Amino acid sequence: MKAEKAHAPHGTEEQWKRYYVAAAVVAAAKEEQAEAQAALDKQLCDAAVQGDAAAIERLAAAGATPNAKDQYEQPAVSRAAGNGHAGAVSALVRLGADLDATTSDGWTALRRAALDGEVECARALLAGGADCTLRATAGGAAGAGMTALEIAEATGEAEVAALLREGEPAVRVLRSPKPVAIPHPPLCCGGHCTPGA
Repeated sequence: MKAEKAHAPHGTEEQWKRYYVAAAVVAAAKEEQAEAQAALDKQLCDAAVQGDAAAIERLAAAGATPNAKDQYEQPAVSRAAGNGHAGAVSALVRLGADLDATTSDGWTALRRAALDGEVECARALLAGGADCTLRATAGGAAGAGMTALEIAEATGEAEVAALLREGEPAVRVLRSPKPVAIPHPPLCCGGHCTPGA
């Protein structure tokens, strides 16, 4: 009987060393890239809070994401709207920010604008396609389960409420690509027949 030959591992020890060094370099580069992205996104959120539309545009051109969130998980567009910076909101709209992005307690930028009476921010958000029918999902939050319109009415923000009343049907039409047929119940002889019979 022939003795079985032991299988040598693929690659030499030197090849494995080169592989591990290359893998470490790639991992370090990815970590550095993630840190750079986080720094850009933080700067974009700071610019949104300050209402600096030019900085938002410049940072987005450098690679910051328009959907950036701050350390409290507040989307940049919500921070801009809550601080009354319509120019910053408009910049984020142009850059394709998710206008319906929510905070951890379900608040959208439009709901923030409604709460704070920020008419021009609400106008920019509606023009960009923000959904005014969304409700907060988290329980216990102020305004939980309320739409932006309901919040504006509850807080006495009449001008925002009027704008939202105007925008609500238009947004529904824009968001419905085609009409949905709702079937009528079958005619019946007083509930005694079975459907399809």
